[in-house]
Amino acid sequence: MKTSLVNGSHLRVLSVPALPSGVSDRLRAAWEPLGDALTFADAALDCTALELDLPEGAMVRAIAAAGDALRGAATPRLFRFEAAGVAEEDEASLRAALAATLGAAPLTARRRVPASQWIAARPIEFGVDGFAVKAEGATPQDARAALEFGDPLITMRVALHGVPPEALARLRDAAGSERGGLLHVGAAPAIDARNGSPLLVLSCSDHVKSPLHRALELIDIEARRYGGAVGAAALLSRVPLSALLETLAGRIALDAKPSQVIETNLAKPAR
Repeated sequence: MKTSLVNGSHLRVLSVPALPSGVSDRLRAAWEPLGDALTFADAALDCTALELDLPEGAMVRAIAAAGDALRGAATPRLFRFEAAGVAEEDEASLRAALAATLGAAPLTARRRVPASQWIAARPIEFGVDGFAVKAEGATPQDARAALEFGDPLITMRVALHGVPPEALARLRDAAGSERGGLLHVGAAPAIDARNGSPLLVLSCSDHVKSPLHRALELIDIEARRYGGAVGAAALLSRVPLSALLETLAGRIALDAKPSQVIETNLAKPAR
């Protein structure tokens, strides 16, 4: 169930609502000694995502630094911390580090199942009102953040044109639930924060066994039953080059090789 996104440890933080630029800058500055942070912002989901590859033994520092930076966000927010490459015996120390900086214990879970099953079990997941707390028995105090462990997921937001909101459940089931045909793709229904149109947030745990372009095809088939179609998509995570090229080939018949991508022929700049 690996997505080949990372070989060592890796931290992804998502915030809903999106972070003010000053808070994002503060988090990137806090992470600068550890590596280069990659930032994604999506207005449709009102979400900010930041990712960081980490040197060995730096996960506690990265989580503590993130908690310090995010604690100053004035508007109430939900945060999802996704930590990859973490041994089970280290989970408690990371949970304590995050609790100490945020001032509340996070909801904690480790992914052991494919994405289609994980979506329903996730402590915090996207919903029609933004991030929604899924964990049973969660209180307002301990539901401010979730801390997830396990192999990272590819995350993508997909717009749906001309699809009535009541059809969202059927489109989700077509490609992103245990009842669908793709075991390693999970889908969460959402609503565009800008215009109220329906969205799906896809999570993929193995793009080889469950290709992203196949998920988009299944969603498009169902959307057309309602007179609609799949619209623009946006990545909320890094993606393996092979998955990106497979999606281009599947959706627009562009057959490209990794060696044809300019960036694969460039040396990585020294820090």
